[in-house]
Amino acid sequence: MKKLCLFRHAKSTYASLGTDDVDRPLHEVGFINAPMMGHVITEQHKFKPDLILTSNAKRALQTSKLVAEAIGYDEKKIQIEDKLYEAGVEALLNQIQLIEEKYKSVLLIGHNPGLTLLANFLTDQHIGNLATCGSIAIEFNTKTWDNITDAENKILFTDEPKNHQEEP
Repeated sequence: MKKLCLFRHAKSTYASLGTDDVDRPLHEVGFINAPMMGHVITEQHKFKPDLILTSNAKRALQTSKLVAEAIGYDEKKIQIEDKLYEAGVEALLNQIQLIEEKYKSVLLIGHNPGLTLLANFLTDQHIGNLATCGSIAIEFNTKTWDNITDAENKILFTDEPKNHQEEP
């Protein structure tokens, strides 16, 4: 079995004049939600990644580091992949299929619309929009990452920060 959790980066700031999109940092809300959702996926949903794979965008890197710290994952083991930035379904699948087989459970931190489109492609459910810091975890009945598109799968959970915020 292979388990994949698609995790959209936390809320980021809007691009300011002279700042490239790839360099946009997290908003203060993102600094709160990322570690909270890290705890939720590991403690509540029991998803323990062997590998955190992240886009090189600043907001994704910041999210991955906050999640890693929250779940006790060694930040030095985070794999950064430039091709995950602005990736569509095909590019995301290509990167997933390159994951070493020793990893059974992978947390992939990236961007929309690619992550939402990939979730819809891999599952039989329609996810309208993966929210910032939202996640969907899928279990595949296969031993190899390159076979996930042909493998039976089931959704383990979907979640997002608004499900865990206290009402005023």
